[in-house]
Amino acid sequence: LMPNLLTSPAYVLDQLMTPAEFDTRRRSLGLSIGEVAALVGVSEKTINNWTRGQTAIPADVVAALGALEDAMAEAVENVVEIATDMTDEGPLVLWRYRTPDDQARSHHASSLPLGAHAMMIGWAADALEAEGVTCVIEWADQA
Repeated sequence: LMPNLLTSPAYVLDQLMTPAEFDTRRRSLGLSIGEVAALVGVSEKTINNWTRGQTAIPADVVAALGALEDAMAEAVENVVEIATDMTDEGPLVLWRYRTPDDQARSHHASSLPLGAHAMMIGWAADALEAEGVTCVIEWADQA
């Protein structure tokens, strides 16, 4: 049997991100286990091992999540910057994709995973409302 890495003093001292932090970060970015696996090039089983603390979360994975979060925040800033100039045109529509195929067909789609794109749209709606911009979120396939 493999020892529990969470009780290993070396793991506690050397860890970059705890399993709970990893799972919380994944969920806060709107990512499914499969989306994280695809993003960092590992299997879903590996993601589950990280979440259970059976193996340490590599530094490059922590960096990839940070880079994705930065990209999402930058996208929100861009949407807010553009949208605040459009406030006289009525409610701003933020398009949400139902499936990866819907997202791939759009020339407006970002390169974010579908779940992360959905979360970014939510962040953008919150940021726009904080700036006094009325917005609605609609399904892109109903446009």
